[in-house]
Formats: sequence, structure tokens, C-alpha cells
Amino acid sequence: MGARPSFKKVYILPLIHFAICMVAILAYALPPGLQFLGILWVVLNVVDFPVSAVTIMFAASNHGFLAGAWTVVVGTLWWYFLSRAAASTFKSKSPLCRKQRDKGGAPNSSSSSRV
Repeated sequence: MGARPSFKKVYILPLIHFAICMVAILAYALPPGLQFLGILWVVLNVVDFPVSAVTIMFAASNHGFLAGAWTVVVGTLWWYFLSRAAASTFKSKSPLCRKQRDKGGAPNSSSSSRV
């Protein structure tokens, strides 16, 4: 049998963003006692700054559905791309990655000759 693929860490932040979006949207349909969860939408607008600029423009022009859809879809993609960028940045700076590059023929400081 083949190995089961593992869950990648780059999916954690987008899934958290998507879950917060769903809770914030559902908060408007919940009973009045739970509508305080709608404040999560404000938190998302602060955290998703580049994406939230377009969200605010949609909301200001009375296109609330487009504002919500934009935040859910583009905001989740934004967090995915941020996670991928962080993963590739940290991967290229990790000591294990440097060792593997050095094995591939790059000059290593320990193999240099002294004159």
C-alpha cells in the first residue's frame, strides 16, 4: 500500500480564514443572542488589509453580497499565497536545505584549501 499523503502546513492559515468567514457570515443568521459573532467580520477586514480595501468599496456601494464573496474567496486565496511564500522562504533558509545544496556541487567552506 502507498503512503498516505500528509496534511501540508500551508493550508492551516487559509482554513482558519475560511472558518472565521463562515462563522462571521452565519452570525447574521443566528439567533440574536449569538449575533455578537458578527464582529469577526470587522476583525477580518483589519487582518485582510489589501483584500479588505476592495471589500470596503463593494460594501460602500451597496454590493454587500459581492463584498462578502470577495472576502471569502480572495481573502482565503490571499492567506494561501502568504503561507506558500512563507514556507518557501523558510525552506530556502533552513540549515538542512543548505546542506543539500552544498552536496550538489556548490563550494563548501569546510572543503576549501588553505594556502
